[in-house]
Amino acid sequence: LTGGVVAKELHRVQSEISKVLPKEVKEIGETVKRALKGESCGVGTWRNAQGKCKDCLPGTYSASADAEWCHTCPSGHVSGAGASKCHLGAGYTTAGIGGLGAVAAAAYKFLFQR
Repeated sequence: LTGGVVAKELHRVQSEISKVLPKEVKEIGETVKRALKGESCGVGTWRNAQGKCKDCLPGTYSASADAEWCHTCPSGHVSGAGASKCHLGAGYTTAGIGGLGAVAAAAYKFLFQR
């Protein structure tokens, strides 16, 4: 099969699917179509409404390829642009005092370790 034949058949099948299935399935078809063309968005990116891959902004992340959006980092965590995961921000700890972080640790030291 040539690329043109495959693309034509994909378009025909996609047209049939779009008549009976919900929006999510149509979007999956578009993702498959882009993947067949080699247009996949990698981790740390998301695909905008125009189909362009964009880096996640600082403070957000995308752990999977072809994400529809970037997730916000949890409280106390940070990330740079294009991140695939978040990490603890400066001054925060998961150990410390019950995992409460830098503010709680400083308050504990001030109150009880003088």
